[in-house]
Amino acid sequence: MKKKLFDSEGRLFGKISVIDILLVILVAALIFAAVGRHEKVDKAVVSEVGKPFEYQIKIRGMRDVSVQSLREGDAIFEFDTDTPIGVIEKIEVTSSLSEVTMPDGSVPVIEIEDRYDVVLTVKTQGFITSGRYFADGIYELSANAPLAFYSKYNSCNGTVWSLLGETAA
Repeated sequence: MKKKLFDSEGRLFGKISVIDILLVILVAALIFAAVGRHEKVDKAVVSEVGKPFEYQIKIRGMRDVSVQSLREGDAIFEFDTDTPIGVIEKIEVTSSLSEVTMPDGSVPVIEIEDRYDVVLTVKTQGFITSGRYFADGIYELSANAPLAFYSKYNSCNGTVWSLLGETAA
């Protein structure tokens, strides 16, 4: 007697269910897709790990007491992960300015009393690869990205203002 490919219960050669085979194929495809999603850093375009580079953080509308608590040489850390993201190299303080809409429709720029804008130049060890900057080798910095950080005496919210690039050691 000739053996059928599928029996009356839908099993292949009467032993393996077609649904089981499809399930194994689906699980294998999902595992392959998950493994393939992880991006690998191209070692050919990575600058030396641990090479110093600089970037700037802009903080708007700080009070005088908060500005005074920032010090050159202080280490700063990313707020959520406690990742070290550099050392403050330079602090630039200017009066905080804001646009105000007047009743006549004009929009003058005025100085906000007792508030200051601060630009911190931060030096960190990390690497630059394919135009991406990684502080401490793991925390990615992006221009215009918000950044919550803290130092020994202060906690701030700012914006990564600019990525200056590699510096001489």
